[in-house]
Amino acid sequence: MRVKIGLIAGFVLVLALSGFCLAADNSKGDVRDKVEKESREMREAALKTEELVEKDRARLKEILQGLKQNLEKEKSGLKRAKEEFNNLSEQKAKLQKEIEKEKDAVKNVQGTVFTAAKNAHSLVQKSPVSSEYRDRFQKLAPLLEKEHFPGMEGIKDLAGVFWTEMRESGNIEKYNGEIIGEQGEKQKADIMRVGAMNSVYKNSKGKVGYLQVNSQGEMVAVPADLSWFQQGDIEDYVQGESDHLPMDLSGGAVFKRLSQSRGLADWIEAGGMLIWPIFLVALAALLITIERLFFLVRIRSNSDRIMQDINSYIENQDWEECRNYCEKNSRFPTCRVLGSVMEHMGQTREVMENAIQEAILRQVPRLERFLPTLNILGAIAPLLGLLGTVTGMINTFHIITLFGTGDPKMMSGGISEALVTTQLGLAIAIPIMLMHHFLERRVDKIVGDIEEKGNSFTLSLIKHGIVKGEEN
Repeated sequence: MRVKIGLIAGFVLVLALSGFCLAADNSKGDVRDKVEKESREMREAALKTEELVEKDRARLKEILQGLKQNLEKEKSGLKRAKEEFNNLSEQKAKLQKEIEKEKDAVKNVQGTVFTAAKNAHSLVQKSPVSSEYRDRFQKLAPLLEKEHFPGMEGIKDLAGVFWTEMRESGNIEKYNGEIIGEQGEKQKADIMRVGAMNSVYKNSKGKVGYLQVNSQGEMVAVPADLSWFQQGDIEDYVQGESDHLPMDLSGGAVFKRLSQSRGLADWIEAGGMLIWPIFLVALAALLITIERLFFLVRIRSNSDRIMQDINSYIENQDWEECRNYCEKNSRFPTCRVLGSVMEHMGQTREVMENAIQEAILRQVPRLERFLPTLNILGAIAPLLGLLGTVTGMINTFHIITLFGTGDPKMMSGGISEALVTTQLGLAIAIPIMLMHHFLERRVDKIVGDIEEKGNSFTLSLIKHGIVKGEEN
């Protein structure tokens, strides 16, 4: 500030000197007066300037002091703000952690409810209870959306669905309602619901059957060919005359199997081309069996009567009539054997016995006709089935080579062909082998019976002295 005053004084002095030089020709007195006057004015101005400077200095000091105070306040405020900011940041971090935990809990609840809703939806789709509580589908629809938060109302609806299912699973209800028939037509019927497992019906035409629930909660008749006993049990149960009802405990799997049951044509088609040779083998074996049964049964039934007639001729010593009788009934093996023996009448017993054995040996091929063929057919049938199995498996592996194993339905054709031919081959071979064994035993019995009748005839001849004594 003093430097400033000095500069002002110097400036004033220069001006005075300048004025003095310019007015050199004036009188010294005037100059002195003027200089003094200006000097005095300059000093007064300097004093005023100094006073103003002092005032400005004081005011600036006050401002500076206030600024310092404000700075201290701002610093303390900033410190408090920083502390508060740090505290808020910590609280924010804690709240975010809590929010994440709550989000996980909410997601767990949402996932649990979604899974339970899916299970409930799968349950009500198959449950016959849904036909009486169709609003369950609407209640479950929002809960099946993954992004939808169920809320307490949704959880209550879900619990209500399960509670209704549990309650009704212990009840048996009978009512008259509308069902969808096997041809898709709507009709009225008496419906009997047994718990949450099965429902049966009887319509106005007297037809009975099982019911299933569709996606709209409607009762649909199961297209299945039920046996006479099953139909009778269902009808008696609906009418209250019986407490016995065939149940499906598989959750609809049996119904699906009944509705998809294959007929004879489908079964034959699934067997492939090799099923026809197996049928030809079965037909040939059947014809042979019928012919052999008819032939062998008739032989056994006539042998006792034939022997009675021949014994009567022997008692009367009527040999000519005996020969005529054997020739007349030569279609029977017993008569042919006895006729051969009579050709050796008067010979020794040994000759007669040999004649019997020879005659029996001539009759055995006729008795055993077609039996070896039947035995061969019994061996061929399972071999054809095995050939069909191999063919079907080759087709299956060929499909696997081309398309892989992603779609099991593409392999079902070859597997069906393999299994059907094997099944049919064994089903035909087993009765063929049994009938072959039965017919063989039948032939053995007939041969034994003929031998018995021949020995009896020889003894009768010996008794009447027709046979010679033994040769030495």
